[in-house]
Amino acid sequence: MSEKKRFLDALQRASQNAKLLDNFLCDLLTDDEYSELVTRWRIVRELQHGKAQRRIAAGLGVGIATVTRGSKMLKNKKGGFQKILQTYENI
Repeated sequence: MSEKKRFLDALQRASQNAKLLDNFLCDLLTDDEYSELVTRWRIVRELQHGKAQRRIAAGLGVGIATVTRGSKMLKNKKGGFQKILQTYENI
């Protein structure tokens, strides 16, 4: 089994328990890295709800390029963002 597969398996198992997943991510990532992931997720959710890119960038204090990257990823209908947002619409 590849290390990537083992890592994904660990994430999948941890995802069954929100506190465990949070603890795992806190151990795995620096505070800044974790915060950046949360911000990127927020960008995608706000884009999904039709908020303007410049407004998102200003509101979150991130560069427009960061928001544009999220927008490009969101446009990929076969991508992970689309699949997660469609599967879990209430996120």
